[in-house]
Amino acid sequence: MLFKKRLQNRAVERLKKRAPSNFMPIGNAHRVAFILESDEEGIEESVDYLVKELIDRGIKWIGMVVERHNKRSVDFSHRGDFIIIRNTDLTYYGLPKSIDKIEQLNEKFDILIDISANYEFTTHYISRYIDATFKVGRYSSESDSAYDFIAKAADDNPLQYIKQVIHYLESIKPARL
Repeated sequence: MLFKKRLQNRAVERLKKRAPSNFMPIGNAHRVAFILESDEEGIEESVDYLVKELIDRGIKWIGMVVERHNKRSVDFSHRGDFIIIRNTDLTYYGLPKSIDKIEQLNEKFDILIDISANYEFTTHYISRYIDATFKVGRYSSESDSAYDFIAKAADDNPLQYIKQVIHYLESIKPARL
C-alpha cells in the first residue's frame, strides 16, 4: 500500500503546477468539464440535469466517466459525448495508461466540476491534470484537495449536489479588483 501511495504521489508531483484560481460564475463560462464515477446511485439523472443546464446556457462541455464495472454502474458508452475510462485503461495504482484517453482535456476550461462522491486517485489525478480557471469538488475526508470550492449535499445525492453547485455558481459574484 505504501509503495502504491508513493507512485501516486510522484504522478501528481509531475503534473504542471496550477496558476492561482479565479472565481468563474457559470454565466461567464464558455467551456465546462466534469468528472463522474458511473457506479453512484442516481448519477445518470444528475448528469442529464447538468448537461441540460449547460446546453440551455450555450456552454460547451466535456464529460469524463470513470467506469468501475460494478453491478450498479450506469452504461455511458452508448452516449458518444463522454470520454470513458475503464479499469483496463488504468495502471494498477489508478493512473491512465495512455495519454490518448485524456488528451481532449488538454484544453483550457473555465470550470471543472467533480461529481465523484468519494476520494479516488484516478479522479483526483484527472482533476489536477485539467487546466480550469475554477475547480469545484464534492466534500471528501482527503486532506489534499485540488478544488477551489468544495460542497457537500445534505443527503449525499448527486442531483442535489449539482443543483447546489449551480446555485452557488449563479449567485456568487466575483470581486472587482
